[in-house]
Amino acid sequence: MARFRLTSYKPKIAESHVAKACVQVLALRGWKVMRLPVGLFKTLDGRHQTIGEPGIPDYVALHPDHPGFFLEVKRPGGKLSKVQEIKIEQLQQGYRLAVAVVDSVDALAGWLRKHEHMT
Repeated sequence: MARFRLTSYKPKIAESHVAKACVQVLALRGWKVMRLPVGLFKTLDGRHQTIGEPGIPDYVALHPDHPGFFLEVKRPGGKLSKVQEIKIEQLQQGYRLAVAVVDSVDALAGWLRKHEHMT
């Protein structure tokens, strides 16, 4: 008979979990959040179509009282790709647009505190 042994289990938090929580927090704070789809998609007639700009952040967030910003969400400990790093640098330096790169709701909350007090 095999012996039963407990092992520790640490559930993995996916990027989609972080994104959903961040969007909910932003909505509760009065932000309108819109997804910016990027990638290769299959049309209804079977053709492949590329949409969006490679490296563009996942979301744009708008608020009536605060400057809008782009939001890039990563899983906890996730890293930006080289294309994302370049695109974010272009948005920040070239256009002076705010970009939040977060891997948790706490990281977003800290970033928002600073961003919302700029106005």
